[in-house]
Amino acid sequence: MPTTSGRGYSVQTAGSNSGVWGAGNTGVDLNTGVISIIDSNLAGATTLSLASTTPIALSGTQVQTGMLIFTGALLANIAVTTTMLGAFWVENRTTGNFYVSLSNGTGNAMLVPQGSAREVWSDSTYGIRALNLPPVGSFLDLGSSAAHPSLIATTSPTVLNGEYVLCYGQSLATASYPALSAVLGTTWGSPGGGNFTVPDFRGTARFGKDNMGGATRGLITTAGSSIDGTTVGTEGGAQNVVLVKANMPLYNLTVTDPGHTHTVAITNGATNVTNTGSNATPGSFGSLTSGSSVTGISVSSGGSGTATVVMPPTGIVNVLIKV
Repeated sequence: MPTTSGRGYSVQTAGSNSGVWGAGNTGVDLNTGVISIIDSNLAGATTLSLASTTPIALSGTQVQTGMLIFTGALLANIAVTTTMLGAFWVENRTTGNFYVSLSNGTGNAMLVPQGSAREVWSDSTYGIRALNLPPVGSFLDLGSSAAHPSLIATTSPTVLNGEYVLCYGQSLATASYPALSAVLGTTWGSPGGGNFTVPDFRGTARFGKDNMGGATRGLITTAGSSIDGTTVGTEGGAQNVVLVKANMPLYNLTVTDPGHTHTVAITNGATNVTNTGSNATPGSFGSLTSGSSVTGISVSSGGSGTATVVMPPTGIVNVLIKV
């Protein structure tokens, strides 16, 4: 009996199953060939252990379930092939530093990141791709020390794309990442040669554009920080700064003198005379020259020129961008 191309429903022919839902007089009955499959499409789940190195082609019954669940400790990268067309779900519960790719043999395939579930669409024109993902060019802060390979996109002909790339200022080929290239353009650099530049967020925080919506808020300005807060792609800043006199507030120091006595050595010919007291009159000795020993009041400016830390409390993550 013929079946539908998408989910394999049995097509009832004229005269088959006359007057019955179950086993009829001709071909596959409606309960088995249609209703049971619809139920599996909507509520069925197939669990597959991928603890091997052999590619897997799903069986006719497996492709009809609405959810594919991958389990097991991966020993290598595993390719899973399905003939399912339309929408279904995939969940990757595997472990191990490898990835699972899913394809229908036509067009695109996709990686299913470990620990995630994806709503999938499959057709014979574009292959398989995940639905309802963040828009191209959006960022993901990842709290792990390294991104799992199932999350990272690749241009290898034997591996089909993941969802993100790391942001460390690298150049990527427009031909390999056309969607991200179209979004970023030359905003973060123009290396030429058919390439574009990914933002470099190594050791760098992200701030909202200062004039989003049209009005400038004036919190990040060229005059204030040497960073143009109204232009996406502008970079700058430092974790510390050395303060100079111009950075200090204008302030007059107050000096309080409770009263003191100067001791001055005076020379008159060969005679050294020490005259002490506020009423001394050096002029009475004739031509007098003060010596080098004079004590009095001095004010020290202090300071060492050590750089001042300006970095706020910080947590370090990996920054990825959607391709």
